[in-house]
Amino acid sequence: MIPSSFSVTWRDVVPRLVLFALLFAMGAAGGQGSGPTTAQAAASRSATIEVAINPEARVAVTLTGILPPSARCGVASAVGVRIVNQGFVTAPLESKLVGTPRAGVSLAWDSEPLRGTPEEFRILYLTLARAGMTDVTIAFRALGQTPDLGGRERVHFLARCFAGGSASKPGTLHGN
Repeated sequence: MIPSSFSVTWRDVVPRLVLFALLFAMGAAGGQGSGPTTAQAAASRSATIEVAINPEARVAVTLTGILPPSARCGVASAVGVRIVNQGFVTAPLESKLVGTPRAGVSLAWDSEPLRGTPEEFRILYLTLARAGMTDVTIAFRALGQTPDLGGRERVHFLARCFAGGSASKPGTLHGN
């Protein structure tokens, strides 16, 4: 039986519920490493590329957001990638430049295996070495799968870096 002098108000309960929810979301209840990193959290807010993996582990890629502004030549631009994993794939997701990329274009991608969760966020780093517009085509595939015959595993856009001086305005990378 609860004593008559004991009363609980929403002011007492809500802060504790909010704290519990935050701790749970950050992974404190489940141990280390279960929460997103700072870079993944930033990617989730501004994912530019979406990679969908169907139950047969086939990959389809689309541009879904605004590409980051041009960077200085030789400096990596971070591009957010949202991965929708309908097949619960746990293999590494590969990315590579395809076609005939201009010399001085490099791509850095975390090749850590997917976690098998329905949604993940990663960061792709694109570095251009020469000033001017560059035609960039990136293909994604789940490890061991045959590339898509229709080219749906590719994303294509134009990127530009500047030689020095001031930063460029957003919208200087162009996707299609």
